[in-house]
Amino acid sequence: MSIFEQLGSLTAVKKLAEEFYDVMETDPEVIELRAIHPGKLHSSRKALYKFMSEWFGGPTLYGEQYINATWLELRHRRFCINDQQRDQWLYCMNKAMVNLQYESKLRNLMLGRFSDMIKSMQLQRRHVEQEKAEQMARIR
Repeated sequence: MSIFEQLGSLTAVKKLAEEFYDVMETDPEVIELRAIHPGKLHSSRKALYKFMSEWFGGPTLYGEQYINATWLELRHRRFCINDQQRDQWLYCMNKAMVNLQYESKLRNLMLGRFSDMIKSMQLQRRHVEQEKAEQMARIR
């Protein structure tokens, strides 16, 4: 059964995206993460909702070309996501799921998938930076 099927509806996915950003906006534990986001989070909320719908196995709202670590890394490249921001993002997602009373088994499954995706984005970023450094070394 897909994560989307376990959540049950697009409404549930939207509630999760909304709760995630509500946590980010109000929890002082994630001030560094909040600082790298735009002042108004409407577009971020909408993008996360669309992404999660498709990534969890639900309706295609974002487009297949966007549901991969390379695209996510490109979208987030200007932030150079560090381990602290990764941990704060996962903290917000976990707290959102706790607030929405998700069962621990589903929370752990989802957090594992999110963690893997973020790590993949970080590795992709490091790979790109390493390639740039190697190109610069060859030029010199």
